[in-house]
Amino acid sequence: MTFQLFEVLPGNGVLQLCNVYSAPARLTLEAPPSPTVRGMVYMGDFNAQHSDLGDGSGSINRNSVRLLSYIRKHHLTRWDTGGATHCRGGTLDYILSSG
Repeated sequence: MTFQLFEVLPGNGVLQLCNVYSAPARLTLEAPPSPTVRGMVYMGDFNAQHSDLGDGSGSINRNSVRLLSYIRKHHLTRWDTGGATHCRGGTLDYILSSG
Protein backbone atom coordinates (compact mmCIF):
# COMPACT_ATOMS: atom_id res chain seq x y z
CA MET A 1 0.00 0.00 0.00
CA THR A 2 1.18 3.50 -0.77
CA PHE A 3 -0.22 6.79 0.42
CA GLN A 4 0.40 10.53 0.31
CA LEU A 5 -0.57 12.82 3.18
CA PHE A 6 -1.55 16.45 2.59
CA GLU A 7 -2.51 19.08 5.15
CA VAL A 8 -4.90 21.87 4.23
CA LEU A 9 -5.27 24.82 6.60
CA PRO A 10 -8.77 26.31 6.10
CA GLY A 11 -9.29 29.22 8.51
CA ASN A 12 -8.07 28.19 11.96
CA GLY A 13 -8.46 24.44 11.40
CA VAL A 14 -6.43 21.62 9.91
CA LEU A 15 -7.76 19.16 7.34
CA GLN A 16 -5.61 16.13 6.60
CA LEU A 17 -6.10 14.36 3.26
CA CYS A 18 -4.67 10.87 2.80
CA ASN A 19 -4.58 9.61 -0.80
CA VAL A 20 -4.36 5.79 -0.76
CA TYR A 21 -3.55 3.09 -3.30
CA SER A 22 -3.60 -0.57 -2.36
CA ALA A 23 -2.94 -3.39 -4.79
CA PRO A 24 -5.37 -6.32 -4.51
CA ALA A 25 -4.78 -8.35 -1.29
CA ARG A 26 -2.09 -5.87 -0.14
CA LEU A 27 -4.01 -3.49 2.15
CA THR A 28 -2.02 -2.76 5.33
CA LEU A 29 -3.74 -0.12 7.40
CA GLU A 30 -0.87 0.28 9.85
CA ALA A 31 0.86 2.55 7.33
CA PRO A 32 -1.40 5.63 7.02
CA PRO A 33 -1.90 7.91 10.02
CA SER A 34 -4.78 7.08 12.35
CA PRO A 35 -7.59 9.63 12.51
CA THR A 36 -6.52 11.19 15.82
CA VAL A 37 -7.52 14.72 14.84
CA ARG A 38 -10.79 16.08 13.53
CA GLY A 39 -10.82 16.53 9.81
CA MET A 40 -9.10 13.41 8.43
CA VAL A 41 -10.17 12.28 4.95
CA TYR A 42 -8.97 9.05 3.32
CA MET A 43 -9.63 8.62 -0.38
CA GLY A 44 -8.31 6.43 -3.12
CA ASP A 45 -8.24 3.03 -4.71
CA PHE A 46 -8.41 0.50 -1.86
CA ASN A 47 -9.24 -2.50 -4.09
CA ALA A 48 -11.79 -3.62 -1.50
CA GLN A 49 -14.97 -5.48 -2.53
CA HIS A 50 -17.77 -6.09 -0.04
CA SER A 51 -21.51 -5.41 -0.01
CA ASP A 52 -21.14 -3.55 3.32
CA LEU A 53 -18.96 -1.07 1.43
CA GLY A 54 -21.60 -0.53 -1.25
CA ASP A 55 -20.02 -2.95 -3.72
CA GLY A 56 -22.56 -4.85 -5.80
CA SER A 57 -20.24 -7.50 -7.24
CA GLY A 58 -21.29 -10.14 -4.70
CA SER A 59 -17.69 -10.93 -3.84
CA ILE A 60 -15.68 -10.30 -0.68
CA ASN A 61 -11.91 -9.93 -0.70
CA ARG A 62 -9.19 -9.62 1.95
CA ASN A 63 -8.81 -5.86 1.49
CA SER A 64 -12.49 -5.30 2.24
CA VAL A 65 -12.37 -7.23 5.52
CA ARG A 66 -9.38 -5.16 6.65
CA LEU A 67 -10.95 -1.90 5.49
CA LEU A 68 -14.27 -2.60 7.24
CA SER A 69 -12.43 -3.37 10.46
CA TYR A 70 -10.51 -0.07 10.20
CA ILE A 71 -13.70 1.90 9.47
CA ARG A 72 -15.46 0.42 12.50
CA LYS A 73 -12.46 0.77 14.82
CA HIS A 74 -12.06 4.48 14.02
CA HIS A 75 -15.79 5.29 13.55
CA LEU A 76 -15.27 6.62 10.02
CA THR A 77 -18.01 7.77 7.65
CA ARG A 78 -18.02 6.23 4.16
CA TRP A 79 -19.14 8.54 1.34
CA ASP A 80 -20.72 7.20 -1.85
CA THR A 81 -18.50 7.56 -4.92
CA GLY A 82 -21.11 6.44 -7.42
CA GLY A 83 -20.86 2.66 -7.44
CA ALA A 84 -18.39 -0.15 -7.98
CA THR A 85 -15.10 0.88 -9.52
CA HIS A 86 -13.15 -2.39 -9.65
CA CYS A 87 -14.05 -2.77 -13.32
CA ARG A 88 -12.36 0.59 -14.10
CA GLY A 89 -8.70 0.87 -13.13
CA GLY A 90 -7.32 3.96 -11.42
CA THR A 91 -10.72 5.14 -10.20
CA LEU A 92 -11.43 6.56 -6.75
CA ASP A 93 -13.48 3.88 -5.02
CA TYR A 94 -13.83 5.02 -1.40
CA ILE A 95 -13.86 8.27 0.53
CA LEU A 96 -13.76 7.94 4.32
CA SER A 97 -13.83 10.76 6.85
CA SER A 98 -13.59 11.38 10.56
CA GLY A 99 -14.72 14.35 12.58
